[in-house]
Amino acid sequence: VKSFSGVSDVKAADMDGDSDIDIVASAASGGDKLSVFFNDGSPNDADWTEVVIESDCDKCQEIDIIDMDGDGDKDVLVVSQDDNSVFWYRNDGTPADGGFNK
Repeated sequence: VKSFSGVSDVKAADMDGDSDIDIVASAASGGDKLSVFFNDGSPNDADWTEVVIESDCDKCQEIDIIDMDGDGDKDVLVVSQDDNSVFWYRNDGTPADGGFNK
């Protein structure tokens, strides 16, 4: 997996339904972003594809992966320390194309 500055939390789950485990990571400092790293089936390969879910995720701390809307896709919940909020990023079924809606 590529370098990811300021990591505050990491979760592993199959985000795109291809039976490969992907990685969701948040950065609370040094980038303030929330990203998914998609596993192409070669987990030892360093060329995982990063898709940025949120580029300005101020002080994102805790991540949870859950199907919030019952559509069979894994969604992302994030707690933001900066404004004491919980954000839901809904997976619209095309996560590799950036298909997460806040």
